Amino acid sequence: MKLTGNLGLKKPEGTDVVNIDDLNQNFDILDVEVTKLATASEAGRMSAADKVKLDGIESGAQRNTVTSVNGKTGAVTLTSSDVGASPTGHTHAFAEITSKPTTLSGYGITDAIPASQKGSANGVASLDGSAKVPTPQLPNASTTQAGIVQLEDTLTSTSTTKAATANAVKQVNDTVVAHLADYVKHPAYAVASGSANAYSVTLTPAPTAYVDGMAVTVKINVDSTGASTLNVNGLGAKPLKKANGNDVTNLKANGVYTFRYNASTGNFILQGEGGAGNAQPSDVLSGKTFTNDSGEQTGTMPNIGAITITPTTIDQTIPAGYHNGSGIVKGDPDLIPANIKQGVDIFGVVGTLVEGKRWASGTFTSSETTYTVSGLAFKPSIVLVYVNSINTARWMISLIQRVTPSYAVYPSGSGKIVSNIAINQPDWTYNPSTTYNLSDSSQNKINNDGFTVFIYGDGSSNNYGWIAIE
Repeated sequence: MKLTGNLGLKKPEGTDVVNIDDLNQNFDILDVEVTKLATASEAGRMSAADKVKLDGIESGAQRNTVTSVNGKTGAVTLTSSDVGASPTGHTHAFAEITSKPTTLSGYGITDAIPASQKGSANGVASLDGSAKVPTPQLPNASTTQAGIVQLEDTLTSTSTTKAATANAVKQVNDTVVAHLADYVKHPAYAVASGSANAYSVTLTPAPTAYVDGMAVTVKINVDSTGASTLNVNGLGAKPLKKANGNDVTNLKANGVYTFRYNASTGNFILQGEGGAGNAQPSDVLSGKTFTNDSGEQTGTMPNIGAITITPTTIDQTIPAGYHNGSGIVKGDPDLIPANIKQGVDIFGVVGTLVEGKRWASGTFTSSETTYTVSGLAFKPSIVLVYVNSINTARWMISLIQRVTPSYAVYPSGSGKIVSNIAINQPDWTYNPSTTYNLSDSSQNKINNDGFTVFIYGDGSSNNYGWIAIE
């Protein structure tokens, strides 16, 4: 295997085996060397820029060596004056310059603003005697536009256009920091840790001591089983009490409670407990919820609604439960004294009914020979009629009528006299042993609701009384 003289490319001889790797290596070398540019110390390809420079040299040009400049020879340092140039920092007055441009564009300035726009709207600002932009030319600052704004150094400003100074901001920040640490004016919040009945919380910023009125809102991590305590930032465990002084014993996991510290008693007071009370499920309507010292409960009292009780001869038990007010104890319009045996008390009503036959009585005045009474509540079996008024001497009926009382007795249904009544009045002049037939007439009748009586007299008007017995 032979190599080329310049690039060292491999050339296989007649007995060499051609290796593809040798070919690839040769191509890689050629790819680099062909594109390499010539340098002052190394041969290479000429660049296009160098070709342009060579093309610019006139035919026959020679390289000349300068042996002296302005009387200086050898390796010298030339100055601007040596070559006829102005020294560094040389200036000329504007008036000394000739052929000056008469426009800004002649000086190459193309973005200059005309003087007419100085201090005008949408123009450029002018400067005052202090080289500052006058305030009227500056816009007011807003949340959407930069501009000028007046500073305010007070903490009570209500301005919406002035900006707070750094001092005012610091004072506000100091006040906020102090407020955050003031757990009297606002409660802190924390999730409790610890075990049941012994709860702990950590507040930020941390309080340094318990103070009267200090408030903390706590999310309980586990149900309490009895009297409990709260320890804030390791300041010591304090009892949890209700407003009435009783222990708080019914804290529930995930329940959020607010407590305030009472320095005079050295404990935390539960705020707005709401769940206290001694009502029990049996005291509350079934299905309704309520809270007591044991937390939320559900009522078990049955809903009776409206019931009707009918009095009987024995006591009846009213079922326990909720009654809606529409229930009744039945009454009876016949429950009156007249329908109850005399002396008998039924539900406070004392009877006046006398047992026996029913009877009725009345009076009438008539000059007729018959008189009818009707409308009785029963059918009479005996009717007694007597004279109430006494007139002068009359027929025998009149004499009988003078006997007071004198009665006519009728048997039920027959209309006949049962017996005659013997008149026995010693102060009268007639024979006291005489029996008078008061009235004996077929016109005497007993009716279903009354009677008709035959009056035996002289036709004059008299007053009579009557008694009818069932």
